[in-house]
Amino acid sequence: MQIRRTLRTIAATSVLLLTGAGVAAAQENTRYSLTFDKEVVATCADGSEVTLYFDITVNRHIREADAEGTALVESRNVNYDGYFTHEDSGEVVEFTGTRVVTIDLVADTFTSRGKYRVVTMPGIGPVMLEAGRYVETWVSEERLFEAGPKVSENPEDPSTFALTCSLFGIAG
Repeated sequence: MQIRRTLRTIAATSVLLLTGAGVAAAQENTRYSLTFDKEVVATCADGSEVTLYFDITVNRHIREADAEGTALVESRNVNYDGYFTHEDSGEVVEFTGTRVVTIDLVADTFTSRGKYRVVTMPGIGPVMLEAGRYVETWVSEERLFEAGPKVSENPEDPSTFALTCSLFGIAG
């Protein structure tokens, strides 16, 4: 989340710029791709590990900028493929996700909405379902609003390991 830290710095200076400069029409639209490295998200009962990584495409749209061209309001349409991998067997469970992120530095908000995780298993259906919308303050990351189901992996919470390991038929 280095991008978010960088934009936080811009947020602090942008508020100062707003007081002395008019708002210019935004014109920048960019597209970029990136890959998030593998991260261990579960250690299963047999000691094996499940990792997760993402291939991501972002379409960034500057909706409002100050006179110097600094983004004040931007949207990012994010499309990605996620890959859970059982490291011992090499088996992979793939899923797709989408989200639209709006960063409003003037209002100090970060809004995310979309279908983050829908992971299904044949004959069972969805085993992970995380979707909906949330709003946070941009600078402090205080959660202001949240809606939608939130059932997915959480590497900081061992109680979710069973769910993640079940993707590979292993106890958590």
